[in-house]
Amino acid sequence: MREAVIVDGVRIPFGRAGERGALRDISTSEMIVPVLRTLVKRNNLDPKHVDEFYLGSYGDEDNYYALYPYEAFGIEGAQHMGKAMLSRQCAASLQAIQLAAGNIMCNWADVVIVAGLDLGGRRGPFRPGGPPFFSVPGMYDPPPDPMPEGWKLAKMLPHWGEILPPDIMNMLQTGENVAERFGVTREEADLFAYKSQKKCEEAYDAGRFKDHVIPLTIEYEDGSSNTVEVDQGLRRGTTLEGLAGLRPVLKENGVVTAGNSCPQNDGASGVLVMSKEKAKELGMKPLVTIRESIAVGVDPEVMGIGPLKATEKLLKRTGKKIEEFDLVEINEAFAAQCVPFQRDLRVPDEKINVNGGAIAIGHPLGATGCRLVMQAAFELKRRDARWAIATLCIGLGQGMAMFLEREKYA
Repeated sequence: MREAVIVDGVRIPFGRAGERGALRDISTSEMIVPVLRTLVKRNNLDPKHVDEFYLGSYGDEDNYYALYPYEAFGIEGAQHMGKAMLSRQCAASLQAIQLAAGNIMCNWADVVIVAGLDLGGRRGPFRPGGPPFFSVPGMYDPPPDPMPEGWKLAKMLPHWGEILPPDIMNMLQTGENVAERFGVTREEADLFAYKSQKKCEEAYDAGRFKDHVIPLTIEYEDGSSNTVEVDQGLRRGTTLEGLAGLRPVLKENGVVTAGNSCPQNDGASGVLVMSKEKAKELGMKPLVTIRESIAVGVDPEVMGIGPLKATEKLLKRTGKKIEEFDLVEINEAFAAQCVPFQRDLRVPDEKINVNGGAIAIGHPLGATGCRLVMQAAFELKRRDARWAIATLCIGLGQGMAMFLEREKYA
């Protein structure tokens, strides 16, 4: 069977969602086009070689239009690519990478561009006086009044909110649930968040993001422009004392705070996936080989435990031990979920999120899977190390993990 490799990956700096966001004035197309242009240009890739374009997104149908950014390729004829948008909520682009790898391994494709993006709950540019942030319409539209002649109302299944615990759609509450059920203290969560901020700060200062974080320049109708170069979630000078002074979000003496959770974000990322044979034919040296990809279901009230369960299953399937891995990239939705992961698997600080995680970098839901994979891949290259795991939790009770190997490529 053929093997699938990741040749390159890039992302734009992640902005905060909402009216204070650095990317608030642009839409999905303006975010994804620079990512695709960079992947094509710096790899001297003829878009005619690309079989498929997969876009991971949390699920907003407006993101569907980002499937058609032909201008990203700078030539006509990119219409030949197959295109699909995938959603597994927070793991959307990781799922897209898995699909790309599977198709390549089955000889159904040679080259696939995988991207992920999200606008943090809004649609299009953020406009003053627009609809409420994160407004969600009702599940069902009310019947017309009066009813058209001859029209009958069908019996509907109960809304999920009527039969499932309400906690499953409140991610903050699931974070508190994990902390309570798995014995995570406020001090442990704050310490993990502090380390994430410091690791990210050090990574930027050392230039370790320069290979895969590209500046984004936003031009305005009045002729001005603004260049975003650093993730907006990074808080230089973060201290444990400052984190300890933040009030819990949900309850007195709670664990989850704004400081030890990821923010809501806008952002885009992408990776270039192909067969080993095609990479060699095109003269490209892979970053990593995709070895395994696992998804599991967990109790949705503690959805944050998904990475632990997915990684445990991955280790069982592959026969590997966690200590054999050089790096682990876990998405930091909440520090409260990362603490039991690190504690139960005994992952040392020098192997987990070594350049910081989502608490500092951000978590634009659909873009995070690609971000985790590329961050692991580039760090394996920098260290000349071999094995890494990228893993994350998924809303409504899932986890996903991917096993990456850096080989001695010819």
